Amino acid sequence: MGELNKCDKCNTPKHPHIKHCDDCNRCVDFFLSHCKECNKCTRADLEHCNKCSKCTNNFSSHCDKCNTCTPKRFTHCDTCKKCIHIDSNHCNICNDCFPKEFIHCQKCNKCVDKSFKHCLECDQCFDLENDEHECESVLNGSFHLS
Repeated sequence: MGELNKCDKCNTPKHPHIKHCDDCNRCVDFFLSHCKECNKCTRADLEHCNKCSKCTNNFSSHCDKCNTCTPKRFTHCDTCKKCIHIDSNHCNICNDCFPKEFIHCQKCNKCVDKSFKHCLECDQCFDLENDEHECESVLNGSFHLS
């Protein structure tokens, strides 16, 4: 039986998906790279954030208000005190953030998709385009929307 090839530096068995990291002094998966700030090998697609002192994906940016890294398509909502998607708005009535496609229904007192309509008969919102609304007023033909 033939002897396995071993790493010249750490004596680990060689494998096509493994490479030696001189900084860690050990063999690691090929898709890892050494982060000098963290002093360890991390996924090669990560970047070090000096503000949070950790490696994070390169689709993130640091939010100083949250003191964490969030996806780049996020922004900070000062009212909610959290990061939200840039395609969101804050509703001061609900005191929460929702996608921009949402509106506040005064009758339900909640935010719903713009395609939703409020049924005066059953007093709830439903998706006018996709839902088959079957409350009592629909069945007897006296259906009214707000």
